[in-house]
Amino acid sequence: MSDVQDETGSPGESRGDATPAPLGADLIIPALGVALALYFIISTIDLTREARLTGWSFGFLLIALCAVQVAVIAVGVRRGTTTLRLGEIVDNTPHNRRRLALVALLILFIATIGLVGTTLALFLTVLGGLWVMGVRRPPQLFGIAGSVASTVFIVFIVLLGSRLPRGLFEDFALTLLTGQGG
Repeated sequence: MSDVQDETGSPGESRGDATPAPLGADLIIPALGVALALYFIISTIDLTREARLTGWSFGFLLIALCAVQVAVIAVGVRRGTTTLRLGEIVDNTPHNRRRLALVALLILFIATIGLVGTTLALFLTVLGGLWVMGVRRPPQLFGIAGSVASTVFIVFIVLLGSRLPRGLFEDFALTLLTGQGG
């Protein structure tokens, strides 16, 4: 094992040249982290003091960690050991097409969860995600998707009474289970 680090920053083999490592893709997670932190901070503004303190603590901690990652990359760019190029993440490969399909599924999930309800949206998203990842056997597809969706329904909607978006399935199932639909 070599003491040389590869473009991910982990120990690896030397590439044998002085080409700067492309770390632009490493900024995606910090950007998403900052977005999540801002969501924590904004969504807790009207809550109780304790809830607001918790949301803000996690939010500002996450922003600080993201700032450290951005600073590490900026130092590498300044030294010339890294670039902001995206590297292989934008190459047209089967893995990247799968990643893009999964992102599209998640965007569709977020866009439709309010219309179809949590349980059905989650079932269809997991089903689609498994299909994209190469699962083709119907027992696996429907078993895993059904298990995930039904677990979320039972734990979060029935037992905890959370305010997850409800659709026709949730209303019908709650009416059957408890006599309290809608």
